[in-house]
Amino acid sequence: MINLADDAMTIKLDYELPEYPKFEEGYRRAPRRESHLTEADKALAIKNALRYIHPDHHEQMAKEFAAELEEHGRIYGYRFRPEGKLYGKPIDEYKGKCIEGRAIQVMIDNNLDFDVALYPYELVTYGETGQVCQNWMQYRLIKKYLEELTDEQTLVVMSGHPLGLFHSHKMAPRVIISNGLMVGTFDDQENFNRAAALGVANYGQMTAGGWMYIGPQGIVHGTFNTLLNAGRMKLGIPQNGDLRGHLFISSGLGGMSGAQPKAAEMSGAASIIAEVDMSRIETRHRQGWVGHVTDSIPEAFSLAHEAMDGKKPISIAYHGNIVASYKKKGSSEWSSSPLNLAQYYVKDNVMYVQLNIAQILATVEANRSKAEMPGFDLSLIKYLAQYLSKGIPLDYSVTGGNARITANKELLMQLLPVLANEKIQQLLLPKLSEIIPNEIKPVLLPVVQELFTNLPEILEKTEDISVTLNLLEK
Repeated sequence: MINLADDAMTIKLDYELPEYPKFEEGYRRAPRRESHLTEADKALAIKNALRYIHPDHHEQMAKEFAAELEEHGRIYGYRFRPEGKLYGKPIDEYKGKCIEGRAIQVMIDNNLDFDVALYPYELVTYGETGQVCQNWMQYRLIKKYLEELTDEQTLVVMSGHPLGLFHSHKMAPRVIISNGLMVGTFDDQENFNRAAALGVANYGQMTAGGWMYIGPQGIVHGTFNTLLNAGRMKLGIPQNGDLRGHLFISSGLGGMSGAQPKAAEMSGAASIIAEVDMSRIETRHRQGWVGHVTDSIPEAFSLAHEAMDGKKPISIAYHGNIVASYKKKGSSEWSSSPLNLAQYYVKDNVMYVQLNIAQILATVEANRSKAEMPGFDLSLIKYLAQYLSKGIPLDYSVTGGNARITANKELLMQLLPVLANEKIQQLLLPKLSEIIPNEIKPVLLPVVQELFTNLPEILEKTEDISVTLNLLEK
């Protein structure tokens, strides 16, 4: 009996190891990926990477792979990356036995172009984690298979790993790709991170691992339609009208979100798009997706208002974070909300507020060092442990334009002991003193201090308690 799999998987990497390439400065690099591997997992990850390497070089490459896994959380096989700039060359400069095999090589190299890819050295095209394949050994091996591919064969690729060339019809696909397929029981972030670190799963987003990325142009038309229809639905824009005189504020100038400013211009609107990564702003500005760049909020709004008054479209990239900003009535000074400390979702008519513990602890640590605050007992997080993944449940209702959010007794009786902790109070009181208006501070602050002091006793004697936030539409 013929074993089709064994017959298909005959192409190997070259015996000789390539020279270690130089890294060019000035290009974004992926952050370290977390996976929490055991020692046995780490050994398995190295073993999986070595399957591409001739046994004569296993001892040397095992050390390199172990170092990469430790430093980056993944094995990328940097030694196997071709040195210099990758880009989609003219199709005739590629080897191949059919035009499809050469064309697909153009597509792969375009996805890894320094001017296209988000993290080119880590094979990430866009979306923070969307990879062409898992490592540079797979890249070289895929290219070898594509050079041998005929118009009566199909290359099957599974999470970046080429399974081989299989006989197929001339009208069949020349390549079939799957990425990141996880068994349902293990289909969660933690297990996927482990699988990716082990070298058996690749997250290809949509067009990164599909080798057909075309940047923001692939989504700009849909973004344009969304903005225009939102204007028709919410602002009463007529069917033959556009968004001139209106302001669109959003965030993100990455590979996909970078379409927002151009879509806003196409719809006639003035737009301000916030982005924290200056390199992404520079890329979108250089490519023409956004027209103006500033790190000044007053300048951004001045440009926007001028365009709105003139009924002209404009796109502005603001280097900074998008936050909720507010000012007291009659005041010209703006205040901003804390950044990224929580998010919410609604399920079964209950609002769940999820705390961003990493950001909260980072904020606490930064404040402690700046103000030389007393030590913070991180073990207090145990009080919140049950809410970290699911979120803090809150009752809510919306009537007309007004929202009512309530924390009930059961929840408060579990959370309030945190406020009774002396160290927590030492952190909170200075902050409360800053935000309480000066005109009522002499009255309110002593009350808060007294409440904190007697909170343990109050909790013991309290039978019922609730806290409600009413948000009234202006």
